[in-house]
Amino acid sequence: MSDARKVYQTIHHGLKTAWPSQLTSRQASYINILAMLVSGIVQSGSVKLDDIAEEVESRCKVESQTMQFRRWLKNEQIDAQLCYLPFIQQLLNSLAKQTLVLIIDGSVCARGCMTLMVSIVYQGRALP
Repeated sequence: MSDARKVYQTIHHGLKTAWPSQLTSRQASYINILAMLVSGIVQSGSVKLDDIAEEVESRCKVESQTMQFRRWLKNEQIDAQLCYLPFIQQLLNSLAKQTLVLIIDGSVCARGCMTLMVSIVYQGRALP
């Protein structure tokens, strides 16, 4: 089994066990894609969708995988509270025994809008 597959399976298992209730088929699909995204980020060390797609073990072409990620990220049915909160709570619980360092970053994006990002610094990396 490849390293990419092992990383995916570990992340997928962790996401499934952190989910607060029984998964519906749609939620299971969301978890699969989220696990691919996270494992691709871990493997590539990048948050660019093309780089992530190259690291994901899939039968799809890189362009198709990138489009799947893009559609998932734009999907209005993906509720941030429902999809991310259980995992954020688990992460914060595991980091609660140490001093948390927060970074606040403001970036200008499309049409003069500004994005404000708060991240936790962990092992030299910023976790948004």
